[in-house]
Amino acid sequence: MTYDEFVAEVIAYRIATRQRQGQAYFNMLFMARPDLSEQIRTTPLDPFYEEKVSDECIAFVKSNW
Repeated sequence: MTYDEFVAEVIAYRIATRQRQGQAYFNMLFMARPDLSEQIRTTPLDPFYEEKVSDECIAFVKSNW
């Protein structure tokens, strides 16, 4: 799965589950790349409790994909 495919999955998942953008992004990241989700969990990059995913989080995930 490419990063762009991942983002498409996040969008579909968010619509289906009605989760916050950050929550859906993190949950899908945990399913697709648990190694990356663990690297950002409980750090300032963690988007789980945020309405939107920060540019810094996106940049980190993309560069480590």
